[in-house]
Amino acid sequence: MIDQDEYIFSFRDPNLFKYPFAYLCEVGDMQLTDDEVAGMKEYLARGGFILVDDFRGTWELNNLTTHLKRAFPEYDIKQLDISHPIFNCFFSIKSLEVRPPYGRLKPEFWGLEDKGGRLMMIINYNNDVSDYWQWSNDPFQPIDDTNSAYKFGVNYVFYALTH
Repeated sequence: MIDQDEYIFSFRDPNLFKYPFAYLCEVGDMQLTDDEVAGMKEYLARGGFILVDDFRGTWELNNLTTHLKRAFPEYDIKQLDISHPIFNCFFSIKSLEVRPPYGRLKPEFWGLEDKGGRLMMIINYNNDVSDYWQWSNDPFQPIDDTNSAYKFGVNYVFYALTH
């Protein structure tokens, strides 16, 4: 049975460790304390996985990377291409060219890997995959975009639970 309740945790909350998959959105104005940065690092180092979604522009990306560098000074985020296993672990996603939800900003897929190559975080930059999930019952949303977004989501969860 799937728990459909929504839980919101701080990175300081030990209850976060009960969940192998976390969702983080709108990180442009995120401000993490030192304790929260340490909690995020521990969550990811212990095998947790974070989907970062619904943000755009260089200011917001720089804010996210500043916090990630505080947690993982030894790692850099890297842009992912279609050959990354996360895009082929359940559904075979053929292209990362998705319709831009934010006008002309091109959606990109970035990731943060540990020293062993495990992707700890998928970063949907200039993108909002969850919007397509949220509005999937809207008959005015293109069905191909919605279907594609679900494939990304399934792959994210499948990867997170198997790596």
